[in-house]
Amino acid sequence: MAMSSPRSPQEALGQLIFMANPYATSSDMQYPTDLQQVRVEEDNYAAQWNFKGLTQNVKRALRIEYIYMKTNDAGDRYPVTEHLLVGFAGTDGP
Repeated sequence: MAMSSPRSPQEALGQLIFMANPYATSSDMQYPTDLQQVRVEEDNYAAQWNFKGLTQNVKRALRIEYIYMKTNDAGDRYPVTEHLLVGFAGTDGP
């Protein structure tokens, strides 16, 4: 998958996430170009997530919706909605 060079740190992060997406090889990914169209839920809480066997303290999490098309055994295509979870890990700072 050829990706253009990002123009800002925000675009670089978006490109990294896009490249890590297991569904990104699909030409049917639906990516909004307007951030106002992105469905994002935010939760502020003290929680712990386990990542690669290590406990991570998470103070805030975002749940970002994305949609891709899938084909069933009969050949019918339908949209599937999934979510990207982003956890802001850190100590007990502000």
